[in-house]
Amino acid sequence: MRWEEVQERFPEEWVVFEAVEAYSQDGFRFIDSVSVIDRYEDSLDAMKRYKQLHKDQPGKEIYFLHTSRPDLKIEEKWIGFKRWNGSGFYKVVRCRDFRRLGSKRVQS
Repeated sequence: MRWEEVQERFPEEWVVFEAVEAYSQDGFRFIDSVSVIDRYEDSLDAMKRYKQLHKDQPGKEIYFLHTSRPDLKIEEKWIGFKRWNGSGFYKVVRCRDFRRLGSKRVQS
């Protein structure tokens, strides 16, 4: 499903979805097609569902966004951290940081 279809079907709601077709370019993640998993009126409920899905299925590309967002161009930030490898050395690991996803600020 395209983002425009999601916006028409779920106006002014938070949606949790999986990216079906996506690519990275120039520090941004562009999502062409999505599969909607759930929808919420409250950002906290959407975030909780996102966290649970991400924990249960870490290999899937899952997001939560408000449908007022005009497009699915998401800034990709890479963060690094050290992981103990069990043999006395730390290994620097890089991973994507998608914390700044929503078009509206998530309240905690």
